[in-house]
Amino acid sequence: MLDYGSRYAGTPELIPVLDLLLAHETNPRSALAQVIVIEKQIVTLAASELRRHLRDDHRAVLRVSSVLRLTDAARWRLASPEQVPEECFQLLEQVELGAGEIADALTRAYLTHARPGSSIGSAGEGG
Repeated sequence: MLDYGSRYAGTPELIPVLDLLLAHETNPRSALAQVIVIEKQIVTLAASELRRHLRDDHRAVLRVSSVLRLTDAARWRLASPEQVPEECFQLLEQVELGAGEIADALTRAYLTHARPGSSIGSAGEGG
């Protein structure tokens, strides 16, 4: 792993590898780098709409980005060299939930054409 070798000395170890895959901003394959790309696209889309406030999709991306940026994998403790730390599982759960929020918000913002409160079934009722 070229990125690992440029950041860490020695043979690969679990915590530094997890840090590289999750929260390393300059590793294009890391979760954080992917979220940063999504955030830039959302900012571009929002700017084209001349909105003054943050939309749900931008808020969701900021939450996930913040969780990843605040990750301090160096503080994770290992019960054994092969065991993934509990904090990693908690982080992954937060990122997974956040990814779902981002997807839902983007779907509502760009892929749903029905207006709130309208329903196909209500038009035919009463007749």
